[in-house]
Amino acid sequence: MHEIPVLLLQPWPFPPPTPNPTLQRLLPRLAEKGYRFHIVAPRGSGKTPDFPVYGVDFQIRAPRWPKYPAHVLYMWELTRLNRRMVRRALQAAQNHPFRLVLGLSGAVAPATERVARALGVPSLVKLFGITYFLRYRPTPWQWLQNRENLLAFRSRVNGLLLVEDGTGGATAARRWRFPGRVWVEPQGFPEEWPRTGRYTRRSLGLAPDQQVLLVVGRLAAMKGVRFLPELLAHLDTRLPWVLVLAGEGPERPRLEQAFRRLGLDQRVRFLGPVPHEDLGDLYSLAAVYLGISPVANVTLPVVEALSLGVPVVAFDCQETGRILKTPAVQLVPPFDLKAFARAVEHWLRHPQERQQAAAEARRFARRRFLTWPQVAELEHRVFQELLHQAHAHR
Repeated sequence: MHEIPVLLLQPWPFPPPTPNPTLQRLLPRLAEKGYRFHIVAPRGSGKTPDFPVYGVDFQIRAPRWPKYPAHVLYMWELTRLNRRMVRRALQAAQNHPFRLVLGLSGAVAPATERVARALGVPSLVKLFGITYFLRYRPTPWQWLQNRENLLAFRSRVNGLLLVEDGTGGATAARRWRFPGRVWVEPQGFPEEWPRTGRYTRRSLGLAPDQQVLLVVGRLAAMKGVRFLPELLAHLDTRLPWVLVLAGEGPERPRLEQAFRRLGLDQRVRFLGPVPHEDLGDLYSLAAVYLGISPVANVTLPVVEALSLGVPVVAFDCQETGRILKTPAVQLVPPFDLKAFARAVEHWLRHPQERQQAAAEARRFARRRFLTWPQVAELEHRVFQELLHQAHAHR
């Protein structure tokens, strides 16, 4: 098979200190199709992968300043990182005939554009979600919230590949009049889930009648976890529910304190970071998945939960409702925690209806989203289209 060298730029340290499930799922499958990835990224501390990595000696700092100065400093640091990545990428290009430059995140869109232009090859930036898109001219604060995505929308890369997570990336690209081609990639989920047996009802200390409310993801403010204490306070404590949180993050101490203050700490299980191969056990234990993000709720955990037949209650923010059109998902207005609690209680009080929703959830996930081999095939077609266009214009 003829190899196609691809230069991949990303702003996060690589190899990552903890495994990145998305890279683990996609890069090996794309490598089977003949792509040879060379990664330019800040130096990471993780396990060295099987493909070349050209480390950049630069790490973006996270300043603890008020929001405006912090975001301005972050933009300045992104500019410095992009400059260093351009130099490192062009050094790598002296030894490899790269045919495509791929940027992961709008944060590296400037470097992706400059390197591709210098090499005379096509360029593509993949966006994993945006923050705010509803206004054509956002306020300065909203602009800063979208800083990385706006770098991509205002760039002159050949194309954008937008993961459809409900944040409206395609809508934003049109509103900001991105001049290149735009592709939309549905979320992916595994074809098969391993059952490691690491998480069971016994290991979680669950009584036979207790029902699990599940949240998977980083315990950070943007993920909406701050709503959880008030949400649980609205739930009927006569129902045998238990909240399970699979993830770690800066909000954990605040959450633990809030649950203790409400007298709900015995109803909550903090699992910390959970390896992806163990999530299948947790989804199988869940009665309801909670989509509590205030940004969008077509996230990987929501899609994975649906694929395994777990009904969902979620905030209907941005374009979530346009995508999650299924009886297996109950959508409530953003920030309406009383309505959210009523929807959760409805699933808990009607097990037969929940069982019917489980079958519908599995069908909907396979109809609306893609398995990871299908995602790899979609990206392969996008790469080939860009390569053919570049060849035709020579």
